[in-house]
Amino acid sequence: MERKFNDLHIYSNLSIGQNSVADIIKTAESLGFSSICIIDHIKDKNKDNLDNLREEILKHKTDLEIYTGVEISTEDPEIMRLQIKRLRDRADIIIVSGGSSKINRAAVENPKVDILAHPERGRKDSGIDNVMAKLAFENGVAIELNFKFVLHSYRKVRAHMLSHMRTNIILAKKYKAPIVITSGAESIFDMRAGRELASLGALINLELSEALNAISSIPEDIIIHAKKVKDKNYIMSGVEVVKKEDM
Repeated sequence: MERKFNDLHIYSNLSIGQNSVADIIKTAESLGFSSICIIDHIKDKNKDNLDNLREEILKHKTDLEIYTGVEISTEDPEIMRLQIKRLRDRADIIIVSGGSSKINRAAVENPKVDILAHPERGRKDSGIDNVMAKLAFENGVAIELNFKFVLHSYRKVRAHMLSHMRTNIILAKKYKAPIVITSGAESIFDMRAGRELASLGALINLELSEALNAISSIPEDIIIHAKKVKDKNYIMSGVEVVKKEDM
């Protein structure tokens, strides 16, 4: 069966990106993607731009499945939680911008988070430990391998980043936490085809099939999980309210 590739972390010029939604759609189509998620970056307590983003997407006819999401960027776990509570019903995908130990931990503890982005960013370690990897599995929070940060880093910085990503892969695989590969693209020139993104994972300790899953079946599972979390009957991973007539 032919794989369907999905990139869940792309920015448009309605957020911190450089290109229009139309340009992103055209590029994603040419790269052979099945679905993409265009992200609105939200800093601390700032308001979101999801409505404008959704309106712009609806103007374009395409066979792509296009989702809208947010990346919450803050150093305060309480602000993170408040933003998630405010946005969970409106955003298809919720990403937390990682790096801080407190934020990394708070993100993997929260089943309403879909992706912890670049947990190793700006750190001297990988940003993830055994406890966090186990929590990520229990709460269905995917650990991201962000291509953009590798693409735009050089020499020693890139070597350290790849080493930290490799450590996170080892931990995620040990505890069966989901791993997702994204472009993190702020420009259409940062976007890459699915197999090119998968090559990042294959470079740093993922088997080829695992790397391909990280850009195909795992993103699909994230989308399904995100829809489930929005359901009013959802309590936590593995725990839902079931109506008597559904039994």
